[in-house]
Amino acid sequence: MNLPRLKKLSKKAIIIAIPVWLVIWLTASWLAPKVCNKILPKVQAKTQSMGVKIDHIEFANIKVAPWLTQVTIESIKMNFDTIPGDKHHLKSTFKCDSVVVSLHNPFTLRGSVKASDFDIQFHQSDLPKDIPFDRFTKGQVYLANVPIVQPKEAAKEILTGVTELFNTNSGTGDFRFSGEVVMRAGDNEIPAKLYTEHDGDQYRLRFSEDDVRAIAKALKVDLAAEQIKLVSVYPLRMPVIMLITDKAEKLSKRYQPRDKWKQDALRHTSWSFMLTETFGPDFAKYVTDAQETKPNNEKFERLMDYNNNAVGRKLFAENTKLQQIPNLLATDQRIVLSPDDAKSRPADSLLR
Repeated sequence: MNLPRLKKLSKKAIIIAIPVWLVIWLTASWLAPKVCNKILPKVQAKTQSMGVKIDHIEFANIKVAPWLTQVTIESIKMNFDTIPGDKHHLKSTFKCDSVVVSLHNPFTLRGSVKASDFDIQFHQSDLPKDIPFDRFTKGQVYLANVPIVQPKEAAKEILTGVTELFNTNSGTGDFRFSGEVVMRAGDNEIPAKLYTEHDGDQYRLRFSEDDVRAIAKALKVDLAAEQIKLVSVYPLRMPVIMLITDKAEKLSKRYQPRDKWKQDALRHTSWSFMLTETFGPDFAKYVTDAQETKPNNEKFERLMDYNNNAVGRKLFAENTKLQQIPNLLATDQRIVLSPDDAKSRPADSLLR
């Protein structure tokens, strides 16, 4: 084939290819919102089966890139309810400037998801007044190696990763996250940066310890070094820990409004029980032991607290129900009812 003829055929091919490509692109752009609306109910069903109920999703626009390997969803808003351990609800509203879904490997059909400038507002009706979390803002997240043409599988993988972060605060892969958690302190707002810390292909979410100290100071909360470390390296668990702490406080005041020490015994026993129920005995002990590193308790108060925290863990292992615990103060001899009670018992009989 001579060169002039080859050039002529090339021009014809280009002339044909351009309108074909344009038709495909315009068709993809027209279909994208419809496909998205069809997929969303399936994603909602999958996320609900994994403990996240999405009540409402809306978006302003969907753009398909001319090269057909990238989709941008703009101005997203959704209401959801997280249910860690299926016990402690925390309703929230998610707003995001844009989510970009990119195809990187046409053979495996896997790619990346990037969300930019997103906020999460906790519903105040679900958040006790004495818990300072207000909202998450300035969020950025990038997640690679996602099966982007299988939305149900993608939702499953993402939620599995989030669950793993919640349970162990560790993960493997290319995941980048940053943003600010805004705390309330009276009329003031204090931001704390939440970010991924990487070590090779391993990552974890964390706060900086300096931010935690600043928040504690603003809230006039005296935190021991172990408690600062706990908050820093288990940030996803903190709202739930605080909800559990608030629930134990209210339970103890309702059933033991007049007796200071019985109230304390019930608070620690029920607190440790619920922590164990939600996170398991090892992490529950880590949380309660961190509390006891504060220097304000005298010896037998501390021994009382250690003992009752241990009783809470044992009660859960014995399949006790939370609603049974208030009555156990009168019948379960393992529960220490006051510092004097702790002092009167043999040292080796106190649990730890």
